[in-house]
Amino acid sequence: MACFTARIELHAPTEDTYQSLDRAMATAGFMRTPKRLLEPRRGLDPAEYQRECDDDLDVIFEAARDAATQLDAAFTILVCESSTQKWIGLRVSTPA
Repeated sequence: MACFTARIELHAPTEDTYQSLDRAMATAGFMRTPKRLLEPRRGLDPAEYQRECDDDLDVIFEAARDAATQLDAAFTILVCESSTQKWIGLRVSTPA
């Protein structure tokens, strides 16, 4: 199973816009908290999401783009696939 990280930067956003993005990305199967971490649950930086699945990069990119286009904001997207990841300093996550 592949792990994908998506970063969506909204141009001139409001706090509400990022909350709407969090909900849209969750509906598309993305998480703000890496599955491999133990409690207390730690979250990725704002606008970063992960999804583990057997899809390819194009499918994941389209899912992230479709979620972002639901918002009334211009955006930039970066999606990458990785086989391993490491973190340090992740904050305790808050619900979307």
